[in-house]
Amino acid sequence: MNTNISNECLWSLIKVSTGIFDRKIWALKFLDALGKFPTGIAEGSFAHFGEFDECLEIEHHDQNDEFKTIYGRYCLAKIIIPYPPIFNNNDHPSIETLYKRHHFEYFINFLKLYNLDNYLTMRKVVEKLNNQHGTCILSGI
Repeated sequence: MNTNISNECLWSLIKVSTGIFDRKIWALKFLDALGKFPTGIAEGSFAHFGEFDECLEIEHHDQNDEFKTIYGRYCLAKIIIPYPPIFNNNDHPSIETLYKRHHFEYFINFLKLYNLDNYLTMRKVVEKLNNQHGTCILSGI
């Protein structure tokens, strides 16, 4: 995986991570403002957009460097989950067939845990998960 992260962004990530481990309120607000896996999945709720205002209010001035400040910045992220392979034009793979594929293993366990595998087809679940979700990210200087 190739990531192009600037030094300022990397510095901010390290500062926020350290702040979270040190239980600093300003850093914990990033976690609090994040979009989370929603409740009510069985009822069709697949999105939680996070706390927009709380995210934008996050501001931390570094005591060691007066020119470095970390701000919260809200963005929408689209998660793309690949559709499972189609074995023929009219048939969708069974839950057991998908279970054998490693990248669906945890998801299938989740469906079975909440007894959703009997109610949802994999295609519909992937369509729902491919919706946009909001999240709070940090913004450097």
